[in-house]
Order: sequence, then structure tokens, then C-alpha cells
Amino acid sequence: MVQIGEAAPDFTVPMAGGDAYNDLEPFTLSEALAAGPVVLAFVPAAFTSACTDELCTFRDSMARFRGLDARVYGLSVDLPFCEKIAMLQIYS
Repeated sequence: MVQIGEAAPDFTVPMAGGDAYNDLEPFTLSEALAAGPVVLAFVPAAFTSACTDELCTFRDSMARFRGLDARVYGLSVDLPFCEKIAMLQIYS
């Protein structure tokens, strides 16, 4: 586990994006960090109450993150397709 003040290890994962459920692009932490501060929101799984509650809290805090010029990315064990559907149906 990464401790406060330690650098997170670099990683690349598929990221849901675009207008269609199957629009995928790679997300690489080091590339995102090169563009500015990043907040990683780790959640258990889409369409669960814990995930919905947690991501809605992040959604409701977006003004604060924008004030810090930080971008928020959600990560879970779900496939990106499932995450895209959840983003469209629940969190937007």
C-alpha cells in the first residue's frame, strides 16, 4: 500500500470514455500526472450501494477538486464497458 507522501507506482489500464459504451482508451498514471494533480477513487464495483454512495460523494465534491486543478478518475474491478454504463446511468 502506498503511504502518504510516497509516489504511486505507474500503471496503465483501459478507461471508458467517449459517447459509446465501448469507447476505450488507455489511462496511464504518469501521463495523467504530467498534466496536473490526480485523484484516484477506488470503488468496489458498479451498481452496488457502496460504489454509488462513494462516487456520488466524489461527484458532489467536484467543485473542490476543480479548485485544486485536480482530475478525478474512478477505478474498480469492473470491465470498462460496465463502468461506462454506470457513469451514464447513475453518476452523471
